[in-house]
Formats: sequence, structure tokens, C-alpha cells
Amino acid sequence: MTMEHIRRFGFLALVLTGLMVSCSTPIPAGPGDGSGGLPEAGVPDPAFGDDYDGDGIPDGWRTVGLAGADLRVRDATLDASGRIVAVGGLRFDDDPAWRMTLWRFLPDGSPDPGFGDDYDGDGIPDGYVYFSDADVRASMGNALKLHSGWIYVTGWLERASAADGKDVALWRFGEDGRPDPTFHFAAPAMAAARSYLSEHDLAGGGADEEGLDLALDTEVDWIFVTGYSRNPDGNRSMVVWAVGPDTIFVNPVTYRHWVTAAAFGTGGVFVYSSSTGDAVGRALGYFAGDDLRIAGWTWGPSGTRDLAVWGVTADGRLVEDFPASGSSAPFVHHGAAGGAGADYAMDLIPAPDGAYDRWIAVGGSANPWGSSDAVAWRLGADEHYTFRPLSGPTPPAVPFGPDATGYTVLRSPDRSVQEAVAVASDPGGALFLTGWRGTANENLMLWKLDGDGIPKAESAFRAEGVGGYVGVAVLPAAAGRVTVVAGALVGGREALLLVRYR
Repeated sequence: MTMEHIRRFGFLALVLTGLMVSCSTPIPAGPGDGSGGLPEAGVPDPAFGDDYDGDGIPDGWRTVGLAGADLRVRDATLDASGRIVAVGGLRFDDDPAWRMTLWRFLPDGSPDPGFGDDYDGDGIPDGYVYFSDADVRASMGNALKLHSGWIYVTGWLERASAADGKDVALWRFGEDGRPDPTFHFAAPAMAAARSYLSEHDLAGGGADEEGLDLALDTEVDWIFVTGYSRNPDGNRSMVVWAVGPDTIFVNPVTYRHWVTAAAFGTGGVFVYSSSTGDAVGRALGYFAGDDLRIAGWTWGPSGTRDLAVWGVTADGRLVEDFPASGSSAPFVHHGAAGGAGADYAMDLIPAPDGAYDRWIAVGGSANPWGSSDAVAWRLGADEHYTFRPLSGPTPPAVPFGPDATGYTVLRSPDRSVQEAVAVASDPGGALFLTGWRGTANENLMLWKLDGDGIPKAESAFRAEGVGGYVGVAVLPAAAGRVTVVAGALVGGREALLLVRYR
């Protein structure tokens, strides 16, 4: 067994045996949204995770880490079999560059032995795979989508030969975690097939760019990626990068592969730049054949970051008459929590009622006390076809949020900082948000709102020996179970955390 195998085996051993530190039952961090308290959103699922307290029953959560390395998670989803697929990066002390990494876990939270590579040499895949390529110095996965047995990932990579920062990147992996070797053929070396596609200098600044979210059309004839790219002023511009199918003959097979779609926008890219600061696309929503909705933030009229939602056509132009008749501009919103600082979105999903132009965005907003609150907005067109937070008698027929403003502000009981990072809805129309609370990210948060935006419950997770929580995905499933996927610190190292509530 090589030293490479030995250190990789440490990953599997840690997953199976749990933490390297003493852990106990999660400590409730106190209920409430500042208005008298909320009940718990759920209790830890005794059929999930590890048994840290030694009572013979799983405690509903599990950490995944590796001695001598950091493991950073950025996004996760459930597949059709109830398995958790997560993406992020892995970095070793003796090889400090990040490498884009995929993990898959069985419904009970254990690593999937049918996924990824066999790093310990025992003949069984270890439940994860990291990306390695001689032409790539470093990489990170930021978001993923599943479709027809394929895993699509966007993020960034740094080319081994380049000194001008990160490139936006897109990968495709098979259902077993193996990279698709024919996802892209690099011209003119037509036989140089590879599992990724990357682009540089989308906004003309010659510096860093990242893909932060992606959307697929129904048939995966188009792949859309949003994020940012540096512009000539040195600020970040919101970008949408479109990838489409092409065919290539490599004797003796004709392959379908993916290339930048030149017909979209300008040379395959849509760029929006603020005249005064950054603009970032953080989340992308799309219905096949229709417009895209991109949520994030832009430097707005407030003189700080404002929540922003862009309407972009499927061929790469700003939507006409959006956000109001006669305009083609992003919708911006400021001051949701009553402060003078930033407002921003971190995730975006269609509203549970399925109406095309109604969306739920979550993120944060500065409050009057010098911290920030988690916020959920319900956005869409009112009776005048103006895009705005939905409230009052306009669609939907009932107000959204406790104050009928079209958004819900979730305040911390002690006014400490908190943020919503991800949102999902269940078949009953309830909304689940995850994120974090506390100046040093002391708590992993799960909030439950009803379809009208009224807070119904919350859970604040904290465990001995674990800290620095950042919830990155919330995954409702059947039988009322909700899984939160998060990043955390264990023994001063970055690790992955899975928590399931029922």
C-alpha cells in the first residue's frame, strides 16, 4: 500500500468511526425568532448517522473529515434513490491546492460503496472522487444538478500554465462518480477528450471568475451557468455562460459533446456590470423554453449591495418589460431587515404553487443593530405585471410573510448575525431554509415556514467539538424527514456535516 493509499484510507476510517474528538448529543441553542420562540423543527432521526453517545442508537448526524486535510462542501442534492450527493473540494496539507470533489452517501448517511474511486486499494469504491488533471492546478465545485444518470457540476479551476486566476468550469460525471471522458473535446487536438469545459475572461477583466450555480433544460440540450467574472474596472460582473451540444467524429465513433454556445448572448455569454461596484449571480432558476431568473446581488442605488434578480432570455438578452413595463434592468430590493447595509440572495427556487413567475429567494439583510438577519422573499409579478415582493391582494391571493410585506425576516433572539443559504419546498408547500447563526457561526440553522411565509419552527444544531457551521443545502424527503448538509470545523479542520431531522 502506497503512502497515497494510506492517507486516503484515513478518510474512510474517519467516516466509519466518527469524530476524532469527543462528541455528545446535539445541544439545543435556544428557540425563537425574536418574537417569543418557535417550536423545534424536528428531532434527530435515530435511523441516521453515527452513535456518538454510545447508547447503541444513531444520533441523527455524522461528520466526514480526513486527518491532515480540509474538506469543503458547497452544495448537495438527493438522487432518485434517496442518496445524498454533495460537491465541494478536498485539500491535503502536503498538497495544499483544492481539488473539486464529489461524495455520495446512502440514505442512512454512510458512504456509498458503489460510488467514486478506490483510494485504499481494497477493491471497493470509497464513496467519493476528486478531480485531478495534469493541466489543472486547483479546482472547486460550487453547485451540482442531476439528470438522466449524469452529475453536472459547476465551479472554478486554475490552469497549470496560467497566472491570471480562476476560470469558470463545468464538469460531467456518471452516476457511479466516474468522470465522463467525452464531455468535451478540446480543438484543435480533437482526440484530447476530457470531462470538463472551462472559459476565461468572460467579462473582459482578465482575472478571477467562478460558476456559482447551474440549470439544465429538460433534454439537456442547454446548460446554463451563472456566477461572476472580473471586468476591466476590477469589479465583479454577473455572468451567464451557456453550453450547448455539438458532434465530433473521432474514428470510428461520432460523439456528442458540449461547447460554449455561440448563439447565446455575445459569444456564449451574457454579462451585466454595475457602474459602481460588484454584481454577482448566486442562484439560477429556469423553466425549459422560457426565461432565466438569476438571483444574487448588485451594487445598487442604496450605495451598498442590494438583492438583485435578473430576467435573461433563453438566447442571452435582458428580458423586456422586466422588472416593470418599459424597462430592461435587474430588480433590486434594499432594507428588508430595516438596516442600512447589504441585502443579498443566496438561493432561488420556484414558489411551491408552481406558477412560472413566482420565486422564493433566501439570503440576508442588514438590520438596525449592526448585524444581519436571514430573509426569505417571495417575488413575482403583481397585477400591474411589475416584479416585486408579493404581498396583499395581488397574486398569491394571501399576503406572504408575517408583516404582509412579501418577505419574512427571521431574527435571532440575541440579535446576533444569521443568514439563510439554501431553501427547498416539500409537496405540502412548506418551505425549509438552512444557514447559520452567531458571530462565529456557532449554530447550524433549520427554519420551517408555511406557504404563506409564516415561521412555524426552527432548530439550532450545535455539538461538542464541532463549530463553524455553514448550512449549504436542505433536502426534504418522504415521511417528513429533512436532511441538512453543512460545512463545519472539527479539531480546527474543515469537514462535512450531515444532520437529519424527522
